[in-house]
Amino acid sequence: MIMNQWTAWIGRLSRRSGGWAARGAMLVVLMAILAGCGSLADPISAASVGGQGISMGAYTQMLAFMKAGAVSQNQVVDWQTPSGRVGLAGSQKNALDMLVQIALTHEQAVSHHVTVAKQDLKTEVDTFAAGTASSLAQGSTPSARQVDQFARDAQASLKRDGLPDITALLQSSAPNPVMMYLWGQTEQGALISRQLKVPTLHLRLMVLNTQQQAEALEAQVRQGADFGQLAHLNSQDQSTAQQGGELGQIYVGELVAPLDAALFGAGSSKADKYRILPFNGKFLLCEVTQSGSDAIANLKDARTENGVFAGWIRDVVRPAASVQTFVAIDSVTSGQS
Repeated sequence: MIMNQWTAWIGRLSRRSGGWAARGAMLVVLMAILAGCGSLADPISAASVGGQGISMGAYTQMLAFMKAGAVSQNQVVDWQTPSGRVGLAGSQKNALDMLVQIALTHEQAVSHHVTVAKQDLKTEVDTFAAGTASSLAQGSTPSARQVDQFARDAQASLKRDGLPDITALLQSSAPNPVMMYLWGQTEQGALISRQLKVPTLHLRLMVLNTQQQAEALEAQVRQGADFGQLAHLNSQDQSTAQQGGELGQIYVGELVAPLDAALFGAGSSKADKYRILPFNGKFLLCEVTQSGSDAIANLKDARTENGVFAGWIRDVVRPAASVQTFVAIDSVTSGQS
């Protein structure tokens, strides 16, 4: 049930310099490139969050990061084949969504007065670097080498330059995507440790074949019929049917994304106890009670906590935030409906 998390991988850093009229400015650009700082501001924006731009350079770097991750999982990411175009479109969307999530996480950290400590970021970077070194030792593929190089670059940058400014990174022309990613992870961990609370609800459901059946059973429960008994008799999902449709307390982010958005998102009918939702060719009759909030840290499982945090950003924070995207994601499919 937990939605998949983005896998952290790294693409090759591409450094760009624009045309400058003044010789002094050109010298500064060349020195920056040679120094490997990659921190010059990029005037072209791929997105904007809360009025703060996310540069096209940051998007390009994060896209390389996502493409390398897809390749490492034996996915085809190119324009030459239908499956490759599907993979490329997925990487484009993941790159843009990741950058927006990092920016929104930083907004939440600021609003909750949470700051990143250099030692915490260093721990994340060193752990990541150890993982990439291990992958490289198991097989020297181009993706593994790229991951290892970026990990070492992030370690060197942190040692040389100290704690980076995430806003500056997101606006620079060629930021290290690993540093951006791990900054976001560090702020996320700090927010969770501060007992950040997110929406929860109590859920029972029936999985039904048709909308007409769902509507008929909804009418019965609204007239006083026992939801648990009807679920036991009618639900197509035997694992929950035996429990009267009981799923218990659900955090935002614990369900697959479409259901999560329908139950927790801005457009959900929060005032209605009973809801019918189409899902994977079936229809769900949901009973929602005891909507509230709870601390993510109470889950006490890192993987689940990460999924809940990502779902909260996606379905609660982002719809209420000022987010604009300026990159067109290629709309391609695998040919399947």
